[in-house]
Amino acid sequence: MHVRARTFRHVVTVLCAVALLFALNAAIASSGPQTSLGDVFATGTHYGATTYTEHMNYFLDRVAPRLSVDIAMPDGTPLYAPRDGSVTQVRWGYGGGWGVSIIWESWDGREELHLGHLSKIVKTGKVEAGDLIALVGHTGRCFPKGFSHLHIDRMVDGVVVPVMLSGTTVTPGSDPSHPRWYTSTGPAPVGFRMPPLGAHAGGR
Repeated sequence: MHVRARTFRHVVTVLCAVALLFALNAAIASSGPQTSLGDVFATGTHYGATTYTEHMNYFLDRVAPRLSVDIAMPDGTPLYAPRDGSVTQVRWGYGGGWGVSIIWESWDGREELHLGHLSKIVKTGKVEAGDLIALVGHTGRCFPKGFSHLHIDRMVDGVVVPVMLSGTTVTPGSDPSHPRWYTSTGPAPVGFRMPPLGAHAGGR
């Protein structure tokens, strides 16, 4: 009798956990704009985000200063895969101004991050969250000359959207002398599978 009671309680506990998971997923799907967890910087990294009037967006191939972000970082600062996915190199050398650059794509193909002006690409192909993928640099067109920084653009479901890192929309300061500051919570755990959702803004 006691064995049956324990088994029944275990089944009820499992069913409640499953129901809670479905409810959470439904709430996430229906509550509008959501965060994209994970960051390209190591946990605890402080960084200032900026933009400027003529800031080009890689995905749009036009000026879009509110949808593109520059982050000043020392040459060689490591960059990590924010979640499981893949990395593809898209520019080499001067790269049409983008310098050496890559696109990280999420495991489900929904989200893409363009990372530009890199000094070195460490890993391409399939990656796991937290894998070292590249190093910050100053390749391509940088102002002032030699300005070491990371340029980031983001696209979700084929639509260009504001950059999100560590679950927060990165709203850049209006110029390099007035950055807005953020702190990285680091890449998401390996195997993290919540779909990357985001507020749609702009367009191709």
